[in-house]
Amino acid sequence: MEKQKKPDFIGIGAQRSGTSWLYNCLIEHPDVYMPRKEVHFFDDKYDRGVEWYFSLFGACTDGQLCGEITPDYMFDKGALEKLSASCGTSKLIIILREPLSRAYSAFSLFRSHGQFNDWSFQEAIDKEPFILSQSLYAEQLETVYALFDKKQVFVGLYDDIKHAPNDFYRDVCQFLEIDTEFSPVSLKQIKNSSAFSSSQTSFNLPKIQQIIERSFFSGLFKWLKSTSLFGHFKSWLISIDTKKSETITISENVLEKVLEDIDKLECKINKDLGSWKKSIKQKYQ
Repeated sequence: MEKQKKPDFIGIGAQRSGTSWLYNCLIEHPDVYMPRKEVHFFDDKYDRGVEWYFSLFGACTDGQLCGEITPDYMFDKGALEKLSASCGTSKLIIILREPLSRAYSAFSLFRSHGQFNDWSFQEAIDKEPFILSQSLYAEQLETVYALFDKKQVFVGLYDDIKHAPNDFYRDVCQFLEIDTEFSPVSLKQIKNSSAFSSSQTSFNLPKIQQIIERSFFSGLFKWLKSTSLFGHFKSWLISIDTKKSETITISENVLEKVLEDIDKLECKINKDLGSWKKSIKQKYQ
């Protein structure tokens, strides 16, 4: 019978806000055990049963904390309710990014996989409202705080990962009550993985990657992706991506909705988000 254990912590959001960086940092920590990133149990695999979910943490050794990060949980009220019912005492980690930057990063990711290529950012928001809705955090936090004690919830900002990653990582370690002195290699490897929309589509890279990953060369390809050579190739593609320089326009209605949500969010998390509002006004007004 497989060993089962409830997760001590779960990263629940937000998508495109630095959760991959945090996962890479924590999985290196000797005091932490984590299965693969984005388990998607509470929003997609709940029919497998909580026993299956708990078994994912069975390799956790004595003295270690175990957890997982699936950044879509926060946006899914049903997933949060299921999470609360099964793991009501687990600590939650949330990272929030300036709303329109997060939404545009998500939009860019979809385009890099061949979707929405003929749409502007505003058209994508109009036709696929979830792209913006995932960035309206106030209501999402309201659901979280209704289901969990605030003391169980860590809320950090993507801005702090960019400007002070050591401090952000240390704050997370203190929240989890693990060794704050351990310094993972990934700590300084902050990457923008929103991909290369026009370049990737032009070369049909998603399709090529799928073919390689299903072939005899999959192991070699995974190794190549971890090398500096692949990183240089990725940087080159980004440098020739013509869509990176496009002018982004947003309707007044969207701007008003986002700014109102930031005002509400400030009260909920007790953080000054003036830099977000200033950035948005400078870019879009």
